[in-house]
Amino acid sequence: MIEFTEWTLSCFYPYVPYREEAAETNISQKCILPPIPAKVPGSVQKALLNAGLIEDPYYGMNSLKAEWIENKWWIYAAEFTLDKVTAADLVFEGIDYKAKIFLNDELCGESENMFVPLTIRAEKYIKVGKNTIKVVLEGAPDEMAQIGISELTHTQKSRFCYKWDFCTRLVHLGLNGRVFLRERKRAEAKDVMFHGNGDGRFTLSYALVSEGEEEAAVKVTLKDADDGKVVFESSRSYAVNGEKRVTLEGVARGVSPWWPNGYGEQKLYGLTLEVGDDAFTVEKTVGFKDVVAEKNPGGENSPFGYLFSVNGRRVYIKGMNVVPLDMLYSEVSRERRAEFFRLLKEANVNLVRVWGGGLIECEEFYDLADKSGIMVWQEFIQSGAGITSKPSEIPEYLENMRRTAECAVFRANHVSLTAFSGGNELSEDNVAVDFTNRNIAVLKSVTDEYCPWVLMYPTSPSGGNINLDICRKGENFDVHGPWQYYGDYHYRLFNESDSLLHSEFGCDGLNNITVFNKYLSPKNRIVTNMEKNHVWRHHGEWWDTYERDRAIFVPPETLEEQIAVSQFMQAEGLRYAIEANRRRAYNNSGSIIWQANEPYPNVSGTNVIDYFIKPKFAYYKVKQAFAKVNPNLEYDTFVQSTGERFRAKMYLTADGDCAEYKCLCEVYADSRLSESFTCSVNAGDGLSEFVREIEFIVPDCKAITVRMKAERGGDKYENDVLFPVRNGGKAALEPIIKYIKNYN
Repeated sequence: MIEFTEWTLSCFYPYVPYREEAAETNISQKCILPPIPAKVPGSVQKALLNAGLIEDPYYGMNSLKAEWIENKWWIYAAEFTLDKVTAADLVFEGIDYKAKIFLNDELCGESENMFVPLTIRAEKYIKVGKNTIKVVLEGAPDEMAQIGISELTHTQKSRFCYKWDFCTRLVHLGLNGRVFLRERKRAEAKDVMFHGNGDGRFTLSYALVSEGEEEAAVKVTLKDADDGKVVFESSRSYAVNGEKRVTLEGVARGVSPWWPNGYGEQKLYGLTLEVGDDAFTVEKTVGFKDVVAEKNPGGENSPFGYLFSVNGRRVYIKGMNVVPLDMLYSEVSRERRAEFFRLLKEANVNLVRVWGGGLIECEEFYDLADKSGIMVWQEFIQSGAGITSKPSEIPEYLENMRRTAECAVFRANHVSLTAFSGGNELSEDNVAVDFTNRNIAVLKSVTDEYCPWVLMYPTSPSGGNINLDICRKGENFDVHGPWQYYGDYHYRLFNESDSLLHSEFGCDGLNNITVFNKYLSPKNRIVTNMEKNHVWRHHGEWWDTYERDRAIFVPPETLEEQIAVSQFMQAEGLRYAIEANRRRAYNNSGSIIWQANEPYPNVSGTNVIDYFIKPKFAYYKVKQAFAKVNPNLEYDTFVQSTGERFRAKMYLTADGDCAEYKCLCEVYADSRLSESFTCSVNAGDGLSEFVREIEFIVPDCKAITVRMKAERGGDKYENDVLFPVRNGGKAALEPIIKYIKNYN
């Protein structure tokens, strides 16, 4: 195999690459810029940045200066030398976006879908000696941003890069997957699909393909990924002439099931498929898992089940929504992805929802999910928009979407893939679409055919209300929202919620100071807001917390203070929402917060992990709220006032077997201990048990801190809540800043 990683990149005006000489002068058409080096996989934007031809599009408002790139045409070119010509395939794992491919100046292939690999039978075009590959990218298609008309969507290109609330406009162009030339064997296997049940039973299907009539010997081996022990082996020969579909059902000996994070071990196995005497080989890492989605108690009128049962055990969803890790998504390193999954796992996350405006995530992403015990809810590449949210039914679009789905379903080889969804927030007349929708029916037919064991939802949210509405009880099935903190109403909303699944909600907060220092000029690293500062607005215009925070606290004097208060309030909003939902398990089957990460370095946003893959303060509070054992509080009012009555109820939420826990609660007025109690409570199975009411008159202080502990057999679990206190004015900043410093 020859992999092509070093290319040159040239820029042209539209259509010029298809006209070698000017009609009027017969002069050869030149590129706009000198050819520059380009890495593949990679993006046009990064190649230009590395060549010094554009300024960093993430700094300040520089992305506005880079918008010309999407309007130009680009040629990737590479050379290679062969000493012989054999049957060979030229494979492009990802082309973003519309392209024509030339081998030795002959048109040999076309692509118009960034999620569908392109394979070209190359022997007709290649020769002994020097060969050339050219990929003409015909600019970026005009597509819908967040504010748009979804039914006019016509491409299978990520929409977020056209401008979303968590990023600027920076439309990726490039070769977003590997490119290689490989020799084609006499007989090969393709479209390999493995599904293993928790008890060791499995089904393996694949297509055998040959150039002519062949007797193809196939050896299938399953080995323990840790110790190499063979748990299944089979050899058989098949007569093949063209293509033959094969299905093998078997039982692997002594295998262990794969469990989500926090529920057991992530046991994986190596699958090897060897075909023919010249040993065409397919290797995959697989696992064994059963999953069903049942109706929630109290949710029998829901059209869908949202209560996940894995290997016969109820699993409460502790989730985060994931957007692409970078706007230049072809540039993400394995190290960056690995660090992201480390943070997810340590935050007790057991599911990520891969949001439909972004990507069909790559194999590396799924490998890390498999190893981390993180279930994946993969959405197809569709999203509602700000004007209409009806999914497109343009015939050419539906066919292209089907092709994407027919590639995406093979992610089901990964044991972590647990659910598909037709897309994000797809609705018509403010009602979520269902499987009767023409667009969604296409996707459902594909998942039913290829991987019926993977859960499938028409969209998220689904079934009833689109957004959580406590005035419409009995209709909050899978819901979204809110995405901001609304004072005392925040607590009423989550205390009274009857959602069955809360698959998207969030709270905004300023980013870490390192993001400001890297991507904003010194004059913009000040106390300000989106209204006054256009650079701040460019980096997160929707998520201005300035007035929210000033309504509670005295005005900050430094940027560090402004960041601290904003992040504190984001953490409070997310933590309380998660804990309130967990107190309703399993009437509520999970919380999937919006959002884990950001693809662009914002000033402010709803992410809990910043662009550098560093946690914001909210990350630590979400981690605590998702903990296996979590003592927590229910209350109606967050900001307290001296002389008024403080009221709260303490609960203990615990996963695992039911057991007795010793609970301790201490109440501090500033640093003075004013209340304390201990008691014993039995808790487990993901449920919450009431511990005790807490009630007292708020003394003269700046903050009340309630510290809670639960102990069992030497294991200690802690949680705390800091309540700001007003004393005739606004709450002080000092307790908040000290609290965050101590926490970190």
